[in-house]
Amino acid sequence: MMGGVTKTTISSKLRDGPWPACIGMESSECVTLIESDNSNLKVIVVQDGEYVTEDFRLERVWVFVDEDDLVVKPIPGRG
Repeated sequence: MMGGVTKTTISSKLRDGPWPACIGMESSECVTLIESDNSNLKVIVVQDGEYVTEDFRLERVWVFVDEDDLVVKPIPGRG
């Protein structure tokens, strides 16, 4: 153990997001990745530019996609 960091600590941090690897993926692949990291999250796919509520929720992840259903920025993360 170095500086209080363990494999368990690193693993739990990865489950918290964000998920930059999703950029460029099809939405279904991204949703599967996020849900495999943390099945307690509600992953919501929306078209880029579509209105979403601005309240912050730790259990929610917005995934924005383009017209080809590919994930675009912002990087999916909790909120």
